[in-house]
Amino acid sequence: MNSARYFQVPLFILDTPFCHTQFTDEARKYVRRQIEEYILFLEEVCKKKMDHDRMMEVGKLSVEGKDCAGVLDTAMHKPAPLSAFDAFSIWTHRHLRAQNRLSSIIRGCLRK
Repeated sequence: MNSARYFQVPLFILDTPFCHTQFTDEARKYVRRQIEEYILFLEEVCKKKMDHDRMMEVGKLSVEGKDCAGVLDTAMHKPAPLSAFDAFSIWTHRHLRAQNRLSSIIRGCLRK
């Protein structure tokens, strides 16, 4: 028995194709359909319409996170331009921002 059945909670499995060499247009369309289905699923479970502007904001934070990862990668150089403490501070700040945003979205969903 899976956890969703055991706890009697909704479950959505997002299926993404394995990409051997490149992310094809067909794979992109497939993933997009999956995400559209996921949005419908969340709207039904949360009884709330998705806020597309908020989604764009969250997407921008995700891109910022990728930029942050590049900065952290520079710590592998010798001499390193930042210490482990610096990396920890950057990583913690990044995750706290994302966690706060995600918590806000979840709380908004649960209020309904």
